[in-house]
Amino acid sequence: MDGTEFGDPAAAIYVGYNGWSGDVNFVLPAPPAGKQWYRVTDTSNWAEGANQVAAPGSEALIGGQGTNYLLRARAVLLLIAH
Repeated sequence: MDGTEFGDPAAAIYVGYNGWSGDVNFVLPAPPAGKQWYRVTDTSNWAEGANQVAAPGSEALIGGQGTNYLLRARAVLLLIAH
């Protein structure tokens, strides 16, 4: 999704959902030119805790087009591009 369409300053938003009982490997699409994907949140058990949702500006760099992301069972992933 192009975040600017929703008034979000992020160049793009990516949502991954794994409703299955096992892990799923996602191959990320290309972010807008000159941008990289950053993780806002991952609801997998490994990420639980006070910092599960990143504060603006502290998102973890994930990468660009073709980056693999292993999303654990029954989890949601939210990335932004900037």
